[in-house]
Amino acid sequence: MNVTKSDRISLQIAGVALILSFLSSGFAVYQWWMSGRDETIRATIEISNKFNDEAIDPRSLGKSYKVAFNQFQTGSMNLLDLQKLEAPIRIRKHFEQLEYIAYLANRGKLDKNYLSQFILCDIVRASDDLKYLRTLEDEQPTAKGLLELPDNVDETTKFAKQQNLSCPISETDDQHSGDKD
Repeated sequence: MNVTKSDRISLQIAGVALILSFLSSGFAVYQWWMSGRDETIRATIEISNKFNDEAIDPRSLGKSYKVAFNQFQTGSMNLLDLQKLEAPIRIRKHFEQLEYIAYLANRGKLDKNYLSQFILCDIVRASDDLKYLRTLEDEQPTAKGLLELPDNVDETTKFAKQQNLSCPISETDDQHSGDKD
């Protein structure tokens, strides 16, 4: 086979073109993968910010609502004022948001490394907070179902078991550790 100098140059150019096409394809895949990761991080940060803006302490809100409910039962507060507090709705929404965030994080739709410390600690405490709020309802038979608590927090419990973090003790944890009133 007679290979001329121009044929060799053509083969070299074709080889370089093939290598460049592989490199550009690899770079396109890398960009696609990184943009998906960046989007996950951005979504995680947005969810963290939104949650932090609407954050509540379910224990103190539940306790305050119980006091208001007692005032309603004794006649020193009317039903309209009690309903304006919206505590049951806010508490339920708190647990539903935590459950959804944990659901997304458990399935890799959020980057756990970018969740705020506040969310992580609320998720870790969710089960204990729910137990505490149930004891508030149990202390007063007429208050059963008062706070409209969720039945379970399976996703938050699953997420919390995967975490190895220590959350700072909040003021409400100290206040409620011995509360029974």
